[in-house]
Amino acid sequence: MDLPSPTLEPALRDWLRGVAEHLGDTQGDVRANLVGDLTYRLWTGDVREVDARIEWSKRIALPPWLMHIPLPAAGGAPGEACIEHGFSECQGCYAEDWRMRAVPLERIGSLDVRVISPLDLAVSKIIWFEARDRADVVDLCRRGLVDPDAFEARAHAALPRYVGGEALYGSQLAEAIRVVRDEAAG
Repeated sequence: MDLPSPTLEPALRDWLRGVAEHLGDTQGDVRANLVGDLTYRLWTGDVREVDARIEWSKRIALPPWLMHIPLPAAGGAPGEACIEHGFSECQGCYAEDWRMRAVPLERIGSLDVRVISPLDLAVSKIIWFEARDRADVVDLCRRGLVDPDAFEARAHAALPRYVGGEALYGSQLAEAIRVVRDEAAG
């Protein structure tokens, strides 16, 4: 499936430049994998309040002024995304090789910025699959960013990585696959 390019908002680009300047060249290359609701915003352009989950390839320390990304809210009102410390793929349902599929977004100084693929983003939402997660997955399908067969295969590929296997999120998995298939059927 050919994907459109996610949109890197100017405010996010400026923030990433600030991070790159803070890190300088002393750290060498640092990969920043953007995940979570922030990436939903990048893929869809849906302007809403988001958290900012970023997986860094190295341990980095951000100063307080870089712990918030000034992202416009709906209607252009001021808004921000707070950086969540301690991102772990244990917080969602991630297939083992999701990092290899992360889409290159931009290189800013020493930062190699990538965004989780829409398919892996949709699968990551299964672990909770609350109303907002469900709506996001449906929207990604509606926009043609998630194929139902690929979704089901990727979701099943992620399952063995969890202690408890299907018992951990079996009902959410079945529901998510049903929702994706229903959306694809129209």
